Amino acid sequence: MNLTVAEAITLYPLSLGTVAAGKNGLNRTISRMNIIEFSVYADLPFEGLTMKEDSKELTVCLLSTVALYPEKHVDLIRAASNVGTSALVFCYNESYEGKFLKEALVLADEQNLPIIFLPNTVPYSSIISMVMDRILNYQADRLKYSLQIQNHLTSLLLCGNSLEQFLKNLEEILQKKVYYATPSGELIFPVTHHQNTEEEKELGSLLSKIPTASLSENEVIPLTTVRSEESVKAYPIFISSMYYGTVLVFHDKPLTETQEIALSHAKNALATITLNKIRASHLKDQKYISYLNDILNWNFANDTVAVATGEALDIDIASIRLIMLLQIPISDPSSSQGDAVHKFLKLLLESSLHILIYPNYEEMILFLPEFGGSMEKTYAKAASLASHILLSFRQTMKLEGKIGIGQYYRSPSMLETSFMEARNSLALLSSLIPKETIAFYKDYKLYSYFSTLTESQKRELLLISNSLLAPLAEYDKENHTELYETFRLLLEYQSSTALVSEVMFIHKNTLLQRKKKIISLLQVNPFEEPHYFQFKMAFLLQSLK
Repeated sequence: MNLTVAEAITLYPLSLGTVAAGKNGLNRTISRMNIIEFSVYADLPFEGLTMKEDSKELTVCLLSTVALYPEKHVDLIRAASNVGTSALVFCYNESYEGKFLKEALVLADEQNLPIIFLPNTVPYSSIISMVMDRILNYQADRLKYSLQIQNHLTSLLLCGNSLEQFLKNLEEILQKKVYYATPSGELIFPVTHHQNTEEEKELGSLLSKIPTASLSENEVIPLTTVRSEESVKAYPIFISSMYYGTVLVFHDKPLTETQEIALSHAKNALATITLNKIRASHLKDQKYISYLNDILNWNFANDTVAVATGEALDIDIASIRLIMLLQIPISDPSSSQGDAVHKFLKLLLESSLHILIYPNYEEMILFLPEFGGSMEKTYAKAASLASHILLSFRQTMKLEGKIGIGQYYRSPSMLETSFMEARNSLALLSSLIPKETIAFYKDYKLYSYFSTLTESQKRELLLISNSLLAPLAEYDKENHTELYETFRLLLEYQSSTALVSEVMFIHKNTLLQRKKKIISLLQVNPFEEPHYFQFKMAFLLQSLK
């Protein structure tokens, strides 16, 4: 459907010309005209010009001026070839013999760049009219065919045909065998497909190795196969930078222009089909997530309404007994890493059909049903499951996580409370017990109480805490010592001088001297009751700021 140089030179006025070099490039296509006139050295063709690659221009210029600068002829040919020029037409007055450097003509032959010499008696307007008329005719034919293909594929979509039927129609249009790989890597075949398990496995393996994130919309990827009788080329589908799968076409010869047009429309249609499926799936996911969100915020009149709403979504909320909150350190929650963590968790728990997962990117909320018919067995299962999840994330994804677990309840309306308890347990893991990775709220009820205080209550308690520890903080500030941190570690390690001296990298005698100074400044022995508990609580309050 494109005008080629070979056809152009058969039409008047280019038919009056002579092809002096680059005859192997006569199959180059022409999509536009470029007339260059110049009279000085700086105005040589392509000097300082910014042209698009693969411009497909037929460039016409005056030979008599070019002949004045033979030392630039080779550069001119190289520059024209680099920017994708279809052919160079030089207009001469009397004769072109000897006016163009032979080395430049040799280079044109090597580059397959046609060089055409045309008598100067032909006006530029005649060349422009011929080329543009023919280009416009080709474009009109191309547009007509494109609309026909688009209408045909659109009617297939409107008729609600399956992907398999759609691929069968595409095969008939292209006259080639065609497969489709979904964004998840699943291979879809035409309805007439004869199963070839070995070929399908090989193609699936090859597709899994293609880095879709780095592909471009018009990229074509040849797949080297052993099982397929024909060559296979992969055509990725991108719409607005989103990847919608890959079309696999089996062919040894390059596609014709009409086949390329049909394939382009087919890619758009497949993207539409895939997008509609994704939207339908997302709608179901949105209802699922919206329901679980309503449970966590308890937006129901009573348990009966909540259970009935869940049953309509195929969710047995009545069997759920507690909430487990998984926190995974994700550098960028908006990236695909959050989705990868969620998918990995779903795969990890796919055998536990009764566990519901609520993805929140920075944390995953798990709804655990009753196990073994009792609270004790459910807690034991939660502990085992939490350890298994953290170990799997550590070994498989190199991610260190933490899990907070709320209390066991029999009413769906209390899951909101279990959720808050799980969140408080996570807060304790970050502040009070950073060395632990799993915390049950039932084991830290007193500590968790402090995280539920109002801001004014917290400020009041912090003032008390600060006043108790002020003598050490002030002494450290004035003398550049570490009594405050030493005291904190002594309380944390139950006054073990051996452990604290090892942690702080100081001699045991130095630590004993610091301990004596701490007692002196506080004017009580904080390592004995009743003072020990008071200072322990003071540091607890500091950690919950």
